[in-house]
Amino acid sequence: MNIDNEVAEKVMRWHTHKYSGKIWSDGKGCVAIKEHYKPSANITQAFNVVEKMRERGHSGILIENGGGLWAYSYYFSGYETDDGMKWVFRTDKNTRWCKTPAKAICLAALKAVEE
Repeated sequence: MNIDNEVAEKVMRWHTHKYSGKIWSDGKGCVAIKEHYKPSANITQAFNVVEKMRERGHSGILIENGGGLWAYSYYFSGYETDDGMKWVFRTDKNTRWCKTPAKAICLAALKAVEE
């Protein structure tokens, strides 16, 4: 499976439309044409992945540029204290590198939903 299809299924929670194998559906309607859904290459679509991750409670995707490469990692869900502060954790073992910010977002999101 390619990264874009994995993001659609595992992160966005979409499935192939029942009448057309060429369309992604969210269960309420058509949301994207498969051949045009490329969040690993399209930064606008990648930021939709970020929004979906926020909806799912994963607010800690981190991307940063370093020496022409993009680092991506994610924060582990933390805990909420009595005063309502939410703490999150990041460890260096979660940091990886790739060539574009869009791909970095997708890889971080996939890693986060696998945990």
